[in-house]
Amino acid sequence: MIEKPELASKCDKWEEFNTVDWSRLLSEQPQFADKCDKWEKFDDIDWRRLIVQQPQFLEKAKEYAAGWVALLMKNPELAPECDKWEEFYTWDWSCLLSKQPQFADKCDKWEKFYIGVWSWSPLLIEQPQFADKCDKWDEFLVSDWESLIEQQPQFLEKAKEYAAGWVALLMKNPELASECGKWKEFYTSGWSCLLSKQPQFADKCDKWEKFDTWDWSCLLSEQPQFADKCDKWEKFDDIDWRRLIVQQPQFLEKSKEYAAGWLALLKKNLGLASECDKWEEFNTENWSWLLSKQPQFADKCDKWEKFDTWDWSRLLSEQPQFADKFDKWEEFDVLNWEPLIRRQPQFVNNCPDTIYDEFSPADWKIFEYIIPESIKERYVK
Repeated sequence: MIEKPELASKCDKWEEFNTVDWSRLLSEQPQFADKCDKWEKFDDIDWRRLIVQQPQFLEKAKEYAAGWVALLMKNPELAPECDKWEEFYTWDWSCLLSKQPQFADKCDKWEKFYIGVWSWSPLLIEQPQFADKCDKWDEFLVSDWESLIEQQPQFLEKAKEYAAGWVALLMKNPELASECGKWKEFYTSGWSCLLSKQPQFADKCDKWEKFDTWDWSCLLSEQPQFADKCDKWEKFDDIDWRRLIVQQPQFLEKSKEYAAGWLALLKKNLGLASECDKWEEFNTENWSWLLSKQPQFADKCDKWEKFDTWDWSRLLSEQPQFADKFDKWEEFDVLNWEPLIRRQPQFVNNCPDTIYDEFSPADWKIFEYIIPESIKERYVK
């Protein structure tokens, strides 16, 4: 409707619009504002997008904390009008203070700031003077230290107080290795990150046996020469194998030794099916995922009777033609039914009345145009 607003009368999905949909639409077609029911869910980015394009929504923005964050980031002179300070979340404060640090005395959420992209890291990148208020240094991840040091190198010495900080430093500055006294404190994820960039430190690693499949797939995707140290091949799932094979196709043959490896291969390469000798080793989750993408392998599945409700909900949401193999509708709970009805509304009549009672008001907003009138009359809340 951004391009063809005249089609509005035919739209039956207004309730399904998210805040990004609404801010984009109203930025171009503000006349639909009376149909929006997501104002309270707009974040500061949604408000900024909207106000820049349609400044008539400035007064509307003042009704919400996120709206005020958007306004004050660009127009700090409006501060005396703001009555939403206490409603700002830590993310709101991080965004606002990154651009307008003069409002620090109004912030009452310092102790609730957390690590990562949502609070401390982005704030200190923009406003390093707030470092004395940070009490989460020991929780910073390698990625937090990487971005912080890159933008604010004065924190290099601070980084040396923490294992994750040293990983970030050594990834970029291996010549600092002689100063590091935190080697034994590195977690496996830290070792995986470091060795992916600086494999020469392998002899210092004492955590090989503790690496999980994520650590291994990330490391081997960058440094395949460490494959002989890996003792977790049988625990790799199809996601681990896909990541590895895409980056290092020489592991394709290795993947064929395991059922999860074959799952990763067959989801993308049907032509390899004739080589697969692991069909009997596939568990029900493997089959559910594979048949969701490649239903033509159904005749090879010998685990139908062992599928649990999650396996069935996942499969039927993608491939409803397998419903004739399913006879356990009564075992589905509301968490199984909700995604299934959303994706495949033809199953609505299989859903028992007791489940309809459990759907939330939010579910019903989504179902409003899916569920038949005869059922809506009884259950729409």
